[in-house]
Amino acid sequence: MRGLLPVSRKRASVAGAVACLAIAGGLSACGSGGSGDPLGGMDANQITMKAFSDLNTASSVHVTGPSNGGGFNYNLDVTLGSSNCQGTYVTASKGTFHVLTLNGATYFSANQLYWKSTGATGSNLTLLTSHYIKVGPNSQTLAALNTLCHPSQLAKSFTGQVSGMVERGWTTINGQKVMHITDSGDASGIYVTDSSTPEVMRLNSGSNLDLVFSNYNAPLSLTAPPASQVLDGKKMGF
Repeated sequence: MRGLLPVSRKRASVAGAVACLAIAGGLSACGSGGSGDPLGGMDANQITMKAFSDLNTASSVHVTGPSNGGGFNYNLDVTLGSSNCQGTYVTASKGTFHVLTLNGATYFSANQLYWKSTGATGSNLTLLTSHYIKVGPNSQTLAALNTLCHPSQLAKSFTGQVSGMVERGWTTINGQKVMHITDSGDASGIYVTDSSTPEVMRLNSGSNLDLVFSNYNAPLSLTAPPASQVLDGKKMGF
């Protein structure tokens, strides 16, 4: 496939949840708009590159929606910041887990269904369900949690020269006018705002991924959980 592809065509993993962030490229591109159009003068390839460039420099963004990875369907609700992030991941079969990355540390918590799926039982299950696990920046066990933790890291999931992208028309998302961009033979793609600084508003690849982006550059205020609710991940093998 030509066009926009994730690095090494691998799916990004979030503690076992893999989000396939792929937009397929196609065969032809068309120019956008006319005079008075904020996107006028840029073709679909240029608009796509500009939108991901703006995502790369965003100080924060809120991302929600379903993702299929590792054979499981997850619903994501995450807020990505320039240095910190937090998010909740829900799946019917594996339970729910929450992640908070703050000041170089990652706090991970999950419900009983999730810990049961890992084999936890008895007092261990009770302990894990009622606490956060804290790991430092050098932990390899939860390193994958940072893959989608910051807008710049998300944007870097896309690389190479974009080509073959096609404008598919206009629609609205959350009341904003957006352009749908994809390839010539696939309904999947991205939706970007009608602006001289276009923002990715939706990222869709069929049944694998359908994420909505909002609240670009909103202030992000996060607080670490109380020390009484935190377990040392290093001591627990994380």
